[in-house]
Amino acid sequence: MVKLKFEDSREVYDEIKKAYELALEKINLPQSLIDEAEREGGFRLFVCGGGFRGLGHLILSQNPNYPIQTIINGYSIGYKQVKNMSNYLLLKNEVPKFNSNNINNNNEKEKIFRVSARREQQLPAVGLLVSAAFESLPKIKTVHFSEGGVREGVLYSMIPNSIKIEDPLLTATRPYAPLLSDNYWDLLKTGLPTIGVPDEVAHRVVPALCNIAFVHCSYPKELQPTAALHIATTGIISGSHGLSHKIRALIGIACCERWGADIPPIEESYYKKLEKLVLEADSDNGESLLYWTKYCGKMMYVICGIHPGGNIRPGSLLFKVRNSASATATPGAISTTIGTANASANESADELEISVNNTLKNLNFANPIMAKSEVLVILPTDDVKYSYSVRSRIMTLQKKIKKLNKTYNGPEKVKVIVQYGNTNDVF
Repeated sequence: MVKLKFEDSREVYDEIKKAYELALEKINLPQSLIDEAEREGGFRLFVCGGGFRGLGHLILSQNPNYPIQTIINGYSIGYKQVKNMSNYLLLKNEVPKFNSNNINNNNEKEKIFRVSARREQQLPAVGLLVSAAFESLPKIKTVHFSEGGVREGVLYSMIPNSIKIEDPLLTATRPYAPLLSDNYWDLLKTGLPTIGVPDEVAHRVVPALCNIAFVHCSYPKELQPTAALHIATTGIISGSHGLSHKIRALIGIACCERWGADIPPIEESYYKKLEKLVLEADSDNGESLLYWTKYCGKMMYVICGIHPGGNIRPGSLLFKVRNSASATATPGAISTTIGTANASANESADELEISVNNTLKNLNFANPIMAKSEVLVILPTDDVKYSYSVRSRIMTLQKKIKKLNKTYNGPEKVKVIVQYGNTNDVF
């Protein structure tokens, strides 16, 4: 920043660019990483520090419809958007004006959230730094922002490896888990096809959902789905570290569905924004993630209605899955102890999530092959003990899943069939 006051910006730009190029030569990136980046469409760039956080908040301020404005950690965005903003800062040497109506009555800039006046003055210099980096570095696909800095990195390095490798989502939700939460997970797993379910849903969203399935049970009925929707953005796990915006959106949607997803119009708008966030964050698998996240939430709505006391009564509810896909898959159950992944020190939320997902790929669970399955919801013939509201949840489950199937494209869909009787009589 000080250097720009006394030297030509073009000379500084060239100096930074050459420094990056020299650093890349010394690092000598392994060919395996280069090949992987080519397959994935580019490298992921992780940035930390006050200047980059300011850049991230500036980009967020330009998109008032983005649903998670207050948490910079775990925020990711495409290369092109960061490049455009950095080039603007470099060329204009000023921060763009903005507010909710673009320009207010006094023609004054609104303050950027979490960006001080001193930090705002530094943003043009950050733009120069990023623009020079993009000219020097290999192809970048996405940019991931972290709120951590050197101090946090030093503290993180002191944490034992046994803690570093934990999945932050499961660690954040574990304190709220009922004593027998594994029983809910075991039951829900029997309603999941062996193929087609993304690992991120099967091994992260589902166990976390079972952990926090009863957190809002004491809330008024009309508040439960709304509070659940915001659980990872302003709720009880919103302050958790290591969670990407995508996983925050997924767990919020799952929890909302667990409570029936009966929300007012303004929350429906927020719900749709979370969906859009997931689709933009993962253009390849976004629809699949949303489909199975909602499916699991709707199934938990039925399970928790029948078993509201934190325990599963044997024989009250059973699921059986019939796979109609001809493809073969490695059979295997989801381990109820999964919650760790190899991670290195100084990782951001998105980097840690990538590490978790890479570990999940090696687990004994079928690959996400496209498939269509039938899930039988089997109830005892004598259901007198079920209340009207519980029976209503069960009977409307078919309609909800049918509507869900119409919403999303792709053959990886489930047909739900409600039957009465003994499981031995079904197959």
